Amino acid sequence: MRILEVTLKNFRPFYDEVNVPLNIEEDKPLIFIIGKNDRGKTAFLEALKFCLYGYDGSFQQINTKWRRAINRRAATEGDGETRVTVEFIDNDTVYRVSRFIEFEQVDDPDEREPERSEVTVTIPGGDGGEDETIIAQRDGEKEYNQFMNNILPASASNFFFFDGEEVGNRYAGTQEEEEYSREDIREAIETVLGIQQIQKAIDDMDNNASYYNEQYLEAESDREDLDTLKDEKGELEDELSAQKTQLDTEQQVLENKEKALEKVENQIADAVELVEKQDRIDDIDNLLNGVDEEEADTDEEEEGLYNILERKKDELQDYHTYFGSILIGVATSEVLEKIQVEQTAEKERVINDLLKPAVEKCLCGNEIGEEEEDILEQSLESFQSDSKQAKYDLRQLASKHQDHLKESSDGRTIDKLKTDYHGLYSEVRDLEERIEDLEEEQADLEGEIDEAAMSKSDVEDLREEKSRIKEEIGESNSTISNIEDEIDRLESAINSKEDRIDSMGGATKEEERYRRLRNLCRKSRDAWQEIKEGYVESRRKDVQDYATEVLRRLTNKEGVYKGLEISANYELDVVTSSGTRPLEEQDPSQGARQIIAYAFIAGLNRWTARNAPVVIDTPVGRLDPTHKDNLINYLPEFKDQVIMLYQPDEFHKEDLHKVKDQTSRHLRIRQREGDPKSSVVEPFEPEIEDKPEALVQ
Repeated sequence: MRILEVTLKNFRPFYDEVNVPLNIEEDKPLIFIIGKNDRGKTAFLEALKFCLYGYDGSFQQINTKWRRAINRRAATEGDGETRVTVEFIDNDTVYRVSRFIEFEQVDDPDEREPERSEVTVTIPGGDGGEDETIIAQRDGEKEYNQFMNNILPASASNFFFFDGEEVGNRYAGTQEEEEYSREDIREAIETVLGIQQIQKAIDDMDNNASYYNEQYLEAESDREDLDTLKDEKGELEDELSAQKTQLDTEQQVLENKEKALEKVENQIADAVELVEKQDRIDDIDNLLNGVDEEEADTDEEEEGLYNILERKKDELQDYHTYFGSILIGVATSEVLEKIQVEQTAEKERVINDLLKPAVEKCLCGNEIGEEEEDILEQSLESFQSDSKQAKYDLRQLASKHQDHLKESSDGRTIDKLKTDYHGLYSEVRDLEERIEDLEEEQADLEGEIDEAAMSKSDVEDLREEKSRIKEEIGESNSTISNIEDEIDRLESAINSKEDRIDSMGGATKEEERYRRLRNLCRKSRDAWQEIKEGYVESRRKDVQDYATEVLRRLTNKEGVYKGLEISANYELDVVTSSGTRPLEEQDPSQGARQIIAYAFIAGLNRWTARNAPVVIDTPVGRLDPTHKDNLINYLPEFKDQVIMLYQPDEFHKEDLHKVKDQTSRHLRIRQREGDPKSSVVEPFEPEIEDKPEALVQ
């Protein structure tokens, strides 16, 4: 799978239709997309996942996500749709997936409400031909999920599309920090590596063996000498059936308890999230209104954005009070540079020409005698004296005005005053936009808290319930283990009876055929089971070895970190110079966790049965300069297509220079002209230099 183009229409900050070309050149897998905070980097990654997989959660949660996805400006302009289209190529076939949300016009963008959402899949018709529809709107999500599962299942997508700042906690976090189900991660990993397909083959062979055994027993002739064996076998099968029924019951009980545990954990996580939201509201309030000096982390937080804005506006008003002087200063500056007295200069030239010895007559035809020459010389002397005096007077006036203006503005020149005024004006505009964004975020958070309030006692009750459910899950696992042991014993006894029955002969051709098919399925099942066990161990070792190699290349502590060990449950241990330790015990920094997670994902991608691009939001995140430098050098090897959504301070000019020969394109997400709340994506040519310089702008 390789993404060719993404089209965004009225999705979050992307108003109207925005096309994002993402095709790559041969041997140039990298694409860099730069964007400042709140311009749309995370929204772009969300749009990609929304198009391919939709939103998950309860109906209310999904509806809330749909509403947030609708562009605020578009919702007030008329009925319309939010649509994301992803065009990609897979196995030499180009597909176009398009998912949309319909909405009606509203007066208040906060009241926007989605109508419905559907998805379609087409194969574009080349050279003006008609598109071929693969999934129509009426087919629904079930058919689409079957289509997408053959390319990249949703459960495996987080190994390809992820946030660089969150990936450390997802795959290299401690048990206390993990917010993702270990079973979900295991299933996703097995899907990526193709293990789920092997397990499906095992289940299919098991089902076929049961079917052929039933057919064999039905076709079996009534031989009296087999009755005893059959009765004994029947009793064992009844007992086995009862045990399997009990096992199904216990497994259902266990599944219900695990779901209850997950629900409680989610409720606890939601409560923690509410606390975090309230903390964010308080932080915004402090930033807007200011705090005491001892509580402030920055000068900006101490004064408050509201106060800073008022102060800047007062400073701007001061400029307005003597803005006329500035304009006069600009004019006097021109006077000093270009003073010409055109008419006087022209008269001087004419008189000089008439006084030349070769000139005997005036232009009027009269002869020029001594008396006329005296008159002309007196006129010339008068003109020159008047011109010099006029220039001198103008220069004096201009100089005095500039000196007075410089003295009244603390020694600043005219150019400096103009620059300061424009800079101050931009600061006021930026502060107003920033305050507006913070106020909107604060209002949204307060609304979410009002909708889902939870008391401290509720949280304590949930934690007690979590402990109780965990204890019950342990008891259920013990019961299931005992039942499985009994099932193994019964199956062994039944197989022994079947072997004795088979050895007695006398079976018809039909009986013999079913018997052979049954036995063949059982042997195939056992063979697939052995293959799975060997494949899992082999792939685990392959992933572990490559992840270790990548970790050594990425880490800034090569003398400490020697590699990774991956358990059968895909839990990570860190191999250090002093031994192997669980992540909880090693407790690496957030940056180190991010590097460990990158190494783990790189190992999975190296041996994946699924081929898809890697898209990373905020790839550098908390990485220190050494980690970042190592990551940049590795990026071209990560995948056939690697898309980085980064902030201006994440990659410097010299960083981009290192991978310029492996980079297909640079794009920029910026504010739409005249609309500070909308964003566009455009081609971008960053400054790239092979030496440390300022940050890429």
